[in-house]
Amino acid sequence: MSAGIFAWGVVFGLMAREAGLRTLESLLMSALVYSGTGQAATVGALAAGAGAAARSEEHTSELQSLAYLVCRLLLE
Repeated sequence: MSAGIFAWGVVFGLMAREAGLRTLESLLMSALVYSGTGQAATVGALAAGAGAAARSEEHTSELQSLAYLVCRLLLE
């Protein structure tokens, strides 16, 4: 199990770096967002140039859960 967690951490770190997230933002997202899918979706949206103007129905889950607070803040 720990090998899988380590592997996901490496993958997420590379994705976050390519999306332009700073180290602190990446660490906060890893610490506060439990869902790997939520992390990947947020980083993917940021890499595609999403911002506050790109809000859609897909992002409503971030507004409904405290676990997605970091995701919501990064998208704004």
